[in-house]
Amino acid sequence: MRIFTTILVLLLSSPVFAETYVCSWLNLNNAIITAQFTRTASGFQQRGNVSEHISYSDIVYEDFKVIVLHRTTSLLDNDNFTTNIVQIEKTGQQRFTVAFLLTRNEVVNLTFEGTCTVVE
Repeated sequence: MRIFTTILVLLLSSPVFAETYVCSWLNLNNAIITAQFTRTASGFQQRGNVSEHISYSDIVYEDFKVIVLHRTTSLLDNDNFTTNIVQIEKTGQQRFTVAFLLTRNEVVNLTFEGTCTVVE
């Protein structure tokens, strides 16, 4: 029984349960943008190909088909902020949708669609 418990603990703590999605879409200039979303203990870490900046998103909904992530960031030096909503399909076509709500001099709403690949 002790061996069974040890094996079970090792399996449950294994990184096998980690998830990483690599998602791509076209921006307004038709350039390919790629972002990597890696599951963490509290949500997802996002790393883009545009910069080495790492951001973190909260999971607001998840089931066996889809993950929905949220992140709002603000700049300390002014009143600008950005809200991102990301939807990743886990099954089927593995579609990806990201919506940006930007508040600067005016409110701008941008939505992009693409696809994701599971790499881990």
